[in-house]
Amino acid sequence: MVQTEGMKTRVFCCAEYRKKWWKEHPEMLDKKAVYTYTCAGCGREFTAYGNSKRKYCSHVCYIKDRFKGGRADD
Repeated sequence: MVQTEGMKTRVFCCAEYRKKWWKEHPEMLDKKAVYTYTCAGCGREFTAYGNSKRKYCSHVCYIKDRFKGGRADD
């Protein structure tokens, strides 16, 4: 790899290999933005990464709570 003077040192030759390496080494990720919540729909506890405003554990719980179990076109 060619390093450009005055630039940050490159670790990967391209984005493809960078993504591949991180996918193969998930334990190396430093996940600081993990939040724990209680679902507003079912009451189950769940964790969300990177979203501090999440209310529901899934889209299914959101639909059930938002439309009270009915269909959206009722």
